[in-house]
Amino acid sequence: MRPFVTEHQAVGREGAERFFMPAPTQEALDMLAANAPGNTRTEAIRLPDYAAH
Repeated sequence: MRPFVTEHQAVGREGAERFFMPAPTQEALDMLAANAPGNTRTEAIRLPDYAAH
């Protein structure tokens, strides 16, 4: 079974690269933030306390 396992482990490692994206660079984050629509909400969002019911 060793040849089978070795082959399929290699295939799995190659395929894993498609599932895990590298962390974005600061430049990419800055570009996204610069092009994002303006968010003018500054107040906190209050949610109901469902545990009190």
